[in-house]
Amino acid sequence: MSGVQNGTALPEHERKRLAQEESRTEFSRPDSIMEPTTPAFVDQYLEAGGAPFNIMNTLIMSYEGMAAMTNMINHDILNAYKDDENAPVYSTIGRRIVERFNAAKADAEFDKTQKLPGYIEEMIPFKVLRKVIYRLSEQNPKSTMLNAALQKIADQGHQAELTSLSSASLHTHVFYALFVECFEKLTPSDDENIKERMSELFST
Repeated sequence: MSGVQNGTALPEHERKRLAQEESRTEFSRPDSIMEPTTPAFVDQYLEAGGAPFNIMNTLIMSYEGMAAMTNMINHDILNAYKDDENAPVYSTIGRRIVERFNAAKADAEFDKTQKLPGYIEEMIPFKVLRKVIYRLSEQNPKSTMLNAALQKIADQGHQAELTSLSSASLHTHVFYALFVECFEKLTPSDDENIKERMSELFST
């Protein structure tokens, strides 16, 4: 944020002018009201002597509602195609999510809120979209947000799907649940199916 230029402290009036200008630029970005950095720029603008009315006016003018529109379209698509894995729209959605996913940004937001992003929450009920989460997890095995997503997926009864992850053993909370589940299956086994159950256990 503004205050120093070329290593030299600016005069107070110039510092305030640049701070207001920087803040206005941020407020003017599309849907800036949705950005997590906006409150800091609001504080900066007010501390620099900016008028509160100008903040509200600029934020209202820059609001396009892209996030709300995207959520609405996403909801309609999910209801229309359900779990049809062959629907081309799913491959497109999955590819775009993988391409645009930023693990560092997602983890920073999750660490701050301790809540999964809305789009992840909406993906979990659908098997075809859970596979996208698994792809992201394989690419980002240390992601705290994705680890939390895997935990929620396991909690909702989809542990068996997680055995296909090459990184499953890295997620100890999930791996332990899978291990316990396999041993529970062994308990009632008889001579006829014990080999099958043991094979399942070691493949896990």
